[in-house]
Amino acid sequence: MLLEVKNLSKNFGGLKAVSGLTFSVGAGEICGQIGPNGAGKTTAFNLITGFYQPDEGEVWFKGENLVGLKPFHTCQRGICRTFQLAKPFRDLTVLRNVMMGAFLKTASPREAEERALNTLSFVKLLEKKDFLARSLNTIDQRRLELARALATEPTLLLLDEMMAGLNPREFDDAIALIRQVRDRGVTIIVVEHVIKAILALSDRILVIHQGTKLAEGKPQEVMKDLKVIEAYLGKGYKHA
Repeated sequence: MLLEVKNLSKNFGGLKAVSGLTFSVGAGEICGQIGPNGAGKTTAFNLITGFYQPDEGEVWFKGENLVGLKPFHTCQRGICRTFQLAKPFRDLTVLRNVMMGAFLKTASPREAEERALNTLSFVKLLEKKDFLARSLNTIDQRRLELARALATEPTLLLLDEMMAGLNPREFDDAIALIRQVRDRGVTIIVVEHVIKAILALSDRILVIHQGTKLAEGKPQEVMKDLKVIEAYLGKGYKHA
C-alpha cells in the first residue's frame, strides 16, 4: 500500500475529532471520503499532511512513518493537498503562484517557470498566467489551487471539496481533470459532499462518522449500506 493510516486519533479539548481511524490507499487509486459536516475528514487530511500532529496513531507513506514531520517535509516526500477554500497568493500572478509549488523540487527560476507553464497548460489556465490570482473566478481558483499542488510533483494528492459551488459544466470539467491527474500516475484521495462526484471518481469509498470509520468498500456497495444511509445520506435516499 502507498499510504497506511493506523489508529489515528486527534482531540481538541474534550472533542474527539478523529478517533482510531485506520485505512489504506493503494498506488494509482482514487479513494473517496464522505461523511457529515464535522465528521473528521479535513482533520484527517491535516494529520496526514503534518498540519496537525496526532495524539495517537501512525501515518505510513512509502514505508516511512510521517508522524512528527512538518507539512513542508511531508510535501517533499510526495504528499500534497488542496483546501476547501482556495488559498492563492492573491497579489501574485497565476504563474508566480504555481512557481511557488515548483520551487519545492528545484532552486532554478527557469526550471520552476517551465514546470509551472506546463502545469498551467495541463489545467487549462495558461491563457491567464499573467492575471493576478485575486481576479480569478471560483472554478479558476480551484484550477490554480490544483496546479500549484501538481507543480510539487506529488505521488499522493489530497483534494478537499474541489467541487463545491461549481455549475454542471464546471463539474463535468473538474471530474475529467481529476481523472487525467490520476492517469498521469498520481494517487488521489477526494473529500467531497457531492455524491455524484464521489460515485463518478472513486474506486473505493471510505465513510467517516464522528471521527471513526463507519464503512468502506466499492461505491455501489457503500451507497446501499444502511448505516451510511442513516448517518449521512438520510433515510429518504434512494440508490439508483
